[in-house]
Amino acid sequence: MSSVSILSSNKDKVLILLLGASNLSRAYSGLVSFFKLNLVSVEVKVLAAFGSGRAYSTSAGMLNIVYPPLSSCTLFDEAERVCQHYSRVVALVTDIGNDIMYNVPQDRIVEDLECVLSRLALMQAEIHFTPIPKHLENNLGEKQFFILRALSYPRSRQTWKRAIASMRGINRFLSETCQGPAHLVTGLESFAGFDGIHYSYFEVHKAWTHIGGAMLNSMGYPVRRKIRSIEMLTSLADHGVRTYLSDMLSLVPKAQDLY
Repeated sequence: MSSVSILSSNKDKVLILLLGASNLSRAYSGLVSFFKLNLVSVEVKVLAAFGSGRAYSTSAGMLNIVYPPLSSCTLFDEAERVCQHYSRVVALVTDIGNDIMYNVPQDRIVEDLECVLSRLALMQAEIHFTPIPKHLENNLGEKQFFILRALSYPRSRQTWKRAIASMRGINRFLSETCQGPAHLVTGLESFAGFDGIHYSYFEVHKAWTHIGGAMLNSMGYPVRRKIRSIEMLTSLADHGVRTYLSDMLSLVPKAQDLY
């Protein structure tokens, strides 16, 4: 969990909560800067929990890094403690899908996403989900699946048929959920990279401007300043330092309030 405060004399105060895995970890610094530049007259606090390979239902990560499940991480405890001091709470729940490749049953994943939704609802949060990419659900062939599994999840024994069925079931749950208090951020397929999971290095700044813009619009604020590609490259470098030097090797102390 990371805490970033952007102070202002304006009485409007917003608490932004970010939950995700590798895509969010890569974009975190750039996304925080995006909010800072577009909410200059607002007091903003950002709490975030993420990590490469992180999951919602099970402890997971990459190489020797193991992150706790997002559904039960301490971000919620901190958010519940401070949310009363903010006029609104806005949340992003993204990078859903790693659990599938860790052999977590679909019903368990949905149950944990419902838990996330419930805890956010208690804070009266405006919730934004990003779905599992539709091109994976609809166009991922069996051979492509096994290549992707070998490269990104070498220890996984998940089958192609079960994975596709879980993707469809989870996306169906998200679609039904977002007919109520939550929002589904769509239109992200054009930003996908070669593996279909991560955003393209050439399009990632556009993807996160799109996601961040959806969150701003729900708050009633326009996008005055988009994320630039150079800013996302800097964010990617921050991701590398944080992942390898802090989370993996413990050579650099973790930033305060970063979980």
